[in-house]
Amino acid sequence: SLLSRGETVQAHLRELDEEERRVVAPHRVRSLLLAPVYVAGRWWGFLGMDECRRERRWTATEAEALHTAAEMFGAALEH
Repeated sequence: SLLSRGETVQAHLRELDEEERRVVAPHRVRSLLLAPVYVAGRWWGFLGMDECRRERRWTATEAEALHTAAEMFGAALEH
């Protein structure tokens, strides 16, 4: 729901609910960073990064860069 509201999501595996953990745990994801992609004003999906070796927090600069990349990707899809 955060992504559909345009928010970037940052979380550790242990912070996810059971359903979300079932999706990412098989890939050995420890932490993730997701940014929403919008096309023509509608939520289309997301771009993400993950860390599989250890838990980590991405910096504000990294989160902003991913969010910008997601905006650019959405604009390219719309074009």
